[in-house]
Amino acid sequence: MTPPRRQLHGIRADAAATAARAPLLVVGVALLAAAACTPPSARQPAARPPAPAPKRTPPASNRGASPAAAPTSGAPNAAAARAGAPFSYAPGSYRYAVTSAATIELASDSGGQQRGETVESRAVVGLRLTARGDGARAVAGTVDSFTVSRAGVPAPAMPLLAAPLSFRGTLDPARTRLELHPGTSAAPPRVAAGGDCNSPSEALLLLAREALAVVPPGALAAGRTWDDSTVSTVCRGDVPLTVRSVHHYRVEGVERRGETDAVHLTRTSDIGVAGQGAQRGLTVTVSGRGSARADLYLDVVAGHFLGGEGESTLQLDLSAPDRATQHVTQRARVRVEEQL
Repeated sequence: MTPPRRQLHGIRADAAATAARAPLLVVGVALLAAAACTPPSARQPAARPPAPAPKRTPPASNRGASPAAAPTSGAPNAAAARAGAPFSYAPGSYRYAVTSAATIELASDSGGQQRGETVESRAVVGLRLTARGDGARAVAGTVDSFTVSRAGVPAPAMPLLAAPLSFRGTLDPARTRLELHPGTSAAPPRVAAGGDCNSPSEALLLLAREALAVVPPGALAAGRTWDDSTVSTVCRGDVPLTVRSVHHYRVEGVERRGETDAVHLTRTSDIGVAGQGAQRGLTVTVSGRGSARADLYLDVVAGHFLGGEGESTLQLDLSAPDRATQHVTQRARVRVEEQL
């Protein structure tokens, strides 16, 4: 349903109107894709030339130290990674690009012809992590930009944010729970049950989550596993959808990434989607399930997330009284890259 042409909490009204004409609201598509960042199981990182040192704000404990005292890649990095050293986020500033390509296929029980299209998106996420006395990490950041385009359409990518979206949150002391909320206050804003479909905040926060890996304390020895789960709300048109994801992590070993010996994690995800709302005067019910797999990479010496890549598949059923049920299949590829 085409929304009225007004400012929608930071989303350009003309861009939102165009996005809403897709089989799924583009913001929701991009975020449902990102919610399950996943890659081919046998994929190896492509060879690339050595990268320059990242332009990150160094941890407070290292500021002013001599170059010899700063962590380096090479032998110490490799030894720490291969010994299964624990991972802890170093305080500082980081920046990531999250790109996705989601192919959406639509069919119905009435036997209508199946049609599909590919929507591509790119978001730039900035983060600042601060250490707390209890071992937690305070998170402050912005989604600086979010653009979408349709594959095969000769038009420039469309920016959907009129201004950056600020957010704050916490990675708890056990590092098993990441809480993010929009705004700059320490407490999350009050939102009506079912979320706010006029705001892109929850959907964009799913993208921001992709720039932070959940890694509990302890040695990252090959074969170690852990789980975590997330519950988020995104919208299809005016229908709020609850997305529940259960993630299963495993340490696979150490791989060379540029000049860094990185710890390689895999993450498999089970996804459930459900929601109901009114659209064009009809009660629309949405349900679906999906799965995903991701490869994630950590620098345990420098204490930061290097990025990752993945693939996911999501199948949704959209039903309304006296209407044929529509079946939507979404296949997405997502990539997270640290910006140097």
